[in-house]
Amino acid sequence: MTQTDPLAPYDAVLVLSYGGPQGPEDVLPFMRNATAGRGVPDARLLEVSGHYAGFGGVSPINARNAEMLTALRAELARRGSRLPVVIGNRNWHPFVSESLRSLAEAGARRVLSMTTAAYGSYSGCRQYREDTAAALAQLAAGTDGSTGQGREADAAARVGGAGGEPVSLTVDKTRPFYNTPGMLTANVDAIVAAFSELEAQGVPAAGVRLVLVTHSVPVAMEEGSSPGALGAARAGVPGLVEAPEGTSGADSSQGHCLQASGPETVPPEPGVAADLSTEISYVEQHQRLIEVLVPEVTRRLGLDHPPHHDLVYCSRSGPPQARWLEPDVNDHLEALAAGRLVDGSPTPVPAGVVVAPVGFVADHMEVVYDLDTEAKDTAARLGLPYARAATAGSHPAFITSLADLLLERAAVARGETVTPASTTGTGPFHTVCPQGCCRPAASQAAHQPSSARPGQPHHPAEPAAHPRNGGKPMTEHPNQPSGHHAAGATHPHAPAPEGTGPDAAGIHRFNDEVRRPHHDPRDATDVDFDAVNNQKHYALYTVFRLQRPLPSLEDVRRKLVGESTYFVEQSEVTTRGWYDVAGLRSDADLLIWWLDDDPEKLLDANHRLRASALGRYLEPVWSCMGLHTPAEFNAKHIPACFGGVAPRDWLMVYPFVRSYDWYLLPAEERSRIMAAHGRNGFSRYPDVKGSTLAAFGMSDYEWVLGFEADSLDRLEGVIHHQRYTEARLHVRVDTPFYTGVRVSPAEWAERQPRS
Repeated sequence: MTQTDPLAPYDAVLVLSYGGPQGPEDVLPFMRNATAGRGVPDARLLEVSGHYAGFGGVSPINARNAEMLTALRAELARRGSRLPVVIGNRNWHPFVSESLRSLAEAGARRVLSMTTAAYGSYSGCRQYREDTAAALAQLAAGTDGSTGQGREADAAARVGGAGGEPVSLTVDKTRPFYNTPGMLTANVDAIVAAFSELEAQGVPAAGVRLVLVTHSVPVAMEEGSSPGALGAARAGVPGLVEAPEGTSGADSSQGHCLQASGPETVPPEPGVAADLSTEISYVEQHQRLIEVLVPEVTRRLGLDHPPHHDLVYCSRSGPPQARWLEPDVNDHLEALAAGRLVDGSPTPVPAGVVVAPVGFVADHMEVVYDLDTEAKDTAARLGLPYARAATAGSHPAFITSLADLLLERAAVARGETVTPASTTGTGPFHTVCPQGCCRPAASQAAHQPSSARPGQPHHPAEPAAHPRNGGKPMTEHPNQPSGHHAAGATHPHAPAPEGTGPDAAGIHRFNDEVRRPHHDPRDATDVDFDAVNNQKHYALYTVFRLQRPLPSLEDVRRKLVGESTYFVEQSEVTTRGWYDVAGLRSDADLLIWWLDDDPEKLLDANHRLRASALGRYLEPVWSCMGLHTPAEFNAKHIPACFGGVAPRDWLMVYPFVRSYDWYLLPAEERSRIMAAHGRNGFSRYPDVKGSTLAAFGMSDYEWVLGFEADSLDRLEGVIHHQRYTEARLHVRVDTPFYTGVRVSPAEWAERQPRS
């Protein structure tokens, strides 16, 4: 590459996408990857994956992404760029690590990445940064599974060669592009065409309602998706700051976005937001686009008044007690047909509906199934004429704006002054994310995806974890560096070499990436306490001792653990976590925490583990089952494990038995004592999450309590502090304690003695 390439100083472009199965044999392993950490058993995955059958097991996202890349390559070539443009997926081949390895082996050292998500949010931006950081770390360490012959072979084949230093590979990112001229034009054209489709059926445009659809996300994720007012305060940055060198204010014109001057004496990678007040949240980004889109649709259709329009959501998932963005598109259509909105306010029954997926850029499965199948069927049942607008896809104006976006980022990297185009006048404009931007505090490391197809060994690296676990997969390293990361960097938790710390030039790490704070914005908010209290929820803690060393060969250990955890998963319970308790106990090595609404399933999980290959190495030490019963004095006091709280890194479990006179005390006296007890502990330790469950008649205990925290000192602190309360006088038994750090099954096995 020469400096004449308009994308200099970059060597390649990496388009980051979700990925999808490429044949029937890929569907189940793909869905395991897509739901990793959510505790969904294979039986359930097979049930919900049936819609792939209508497409021969092939996700439409593959063809749509291929079309988009072909168009983008052609547009960049027209502008004089000869850089390779490749795709890297989160959940299926080619994975991000595979694509980065190919680029690095071809000589690339600096890569520009762009996601296929138009809007800024954790799922649409930061999670791809975490995927990239994880892939770079794997490439540097030689743990990306490239050879399929074990860790030693992978290390020998690492980028840079055996015995040598790994290459320095840097990946930068573009800004979100919902506000680009091409995004607006492509969606306006598609909506106008959909209105015309209904008009051809005799439905007048003036009576058609415009239903604008995007992907639902958890409310907590939406609330954390803006580095503006909330994010600025969290980062200690004023809402308004001076424009950084290298960027100027937004250009809201419809023209091309790139307006670059010659090189300046500036840092090579400014990329920060000029004004955090414009860095708006996920929902606000949609709303601002709609504000400029609807008038243009009105003008193009020649209507006297804008069409009635709404922003609604699809593809909601997660536990029922967690709040996601609403209303769902199907609920909305039901309400419209009844002459009202979902909130009950009256509205005219439309003559027809145009459903426009403005939150998506391609016809992937969630568009084709959720809108072309489910929503279309709902409309037909209700007698509502229905037309679905196309996604931006390979629309020429959209491809033009994507190319503009890449050239804009390259100009910023060269130190040139850039005026980013924005049809809305709002961002996010940054390409170096502010501290805390879109960041769940219990940020998960990108999971190591499974690429196994039928006929190949599939050894899950971790047991399934239910959505009530807060969506956090069981990973070895929950905090990944940010997306700008050298493949030759040290382990994410190792001390940074001199000159490579968070303040080093060209290394975009943030203080909040080093150690996550205790508060976790990914915990469910606005929990439906009645829903939790009105259903039976059980937990089972099981503690084991390792009877003899595990096999010495790594592949044998991996197979032993993988097949055993897979066998346990067939019980369909939720695995809250595996915990290494060795060292804190002399008589135990492993604690497992399972959840389910059926106690027999919990027993089945325990039987399966005992009967598995790994179970033959384990000896039971202690176990206790508990049941959630509504709290006597505060119905909103529900166990963290059933309240949408993400697991923390450390767990402390212990049983306890009250004094004989406790239950004979007046209710108001017990209420006073417990209120003081709660205030004493959790006023100082609000980050410690508790799960108190009844164990009457299930064991020798009355209660079993699990405390979770991000560090061991917090668990010690809350127990120590609670000794200074009156409630302590009313306890007869509160041992044994089992305390451990949360690990994946594979990591637990690697920590054990070997034969």
